[in-house]
Amino acid sequence: MNILVIDDEKIILNAVVRILKSRGYNVYSLNTGNDLEGKLREFRPSFVFLDVKMQCCSGIDVLKMIKETDPSIKVVMMSGYTSPETLEQAKVYGADAFLKKPFDDITDITGIIDELSRS
Repeated sequence: MNILVIDDEKIILNAVVRILKSRGYNVYSLNTGNDLEGKLREFRPSFVFLDVKMQCCSGIDVLKMIKETDPSIKVVMMSGYTSPETLEQAKVYGADAFLKKPFDDITDITGIIDELSRS
């Protein structure tokens, strides 16, 4: 399974990538939402783990673009800044799950994949 991780915080990006690779997933990472459309077509991820707040762009805008490109991609929004408005926007634009940073343990990440794969 191909999984794309997008986060501008290098520590979070590397941690999520390491966890997913240790579970045998094929993982590609980006620290920005730039050139994402080409990467989606090239890499064809089943899942995207996407930071809500990035310096380069809004994660909500990136979410919209992902779902417009391929609505079947499961998008897990990640943020340490969870406001009710952000959660509502993420739902409206098609986020499949929301993960609060920092993560309690790796099952927060892998459990979401298992859960969404069954639905």
